[in-house]
Amino acid sequence: MIKSGQISTRGLKANAKIYNELVFDVNSLYFEENGGYEFAKKFYEKAYNFAEQEMGSENILSAVLHADEINTALTEEFGKEIYHYHLHVIAIPVVKKEIKYSKRCKDKSLVGKTKEIINNSSSKKYIIYFFGVK
Repeated sequence: MIKSGQISTRGLKANAKIYNELVFDVNSLYFEENGGYEFAKKFYEKAYNFAEQEMGSENILSAVLHADEINTALTEEFGKEIYHYHLHVIAIPVVKKEIKYSKRCKDKSLVGKTKEIINNSSSKKYIIYFFGVK
């Protein structure tokens, strides 16, 4: 996307992080208490739709759902294995950036006016959401 010119890294430091990650982490007990597998499928579909809305579907590079960690405290409390389900969404955070004519412009009537609007990778666009889930 950067190589093709869809996204610009103009103004970013050479060592800036280009990718961001959203992680949706919910334990299996929550799903069991709220409708099981069908509820979990709808939950993660909504979570992915949220990521598309926040990051732009065209900017999402990958999305992986897995359950590979056991919640030891809840496993002990309930006497059965309780897993953490994780949806990892990797995306390039993009913002619209206005490029304005500078003072060096020959036509002084254009100074300060918008020359073009570009999609710019933003190392400062990050989002942290906490959901009230057990």
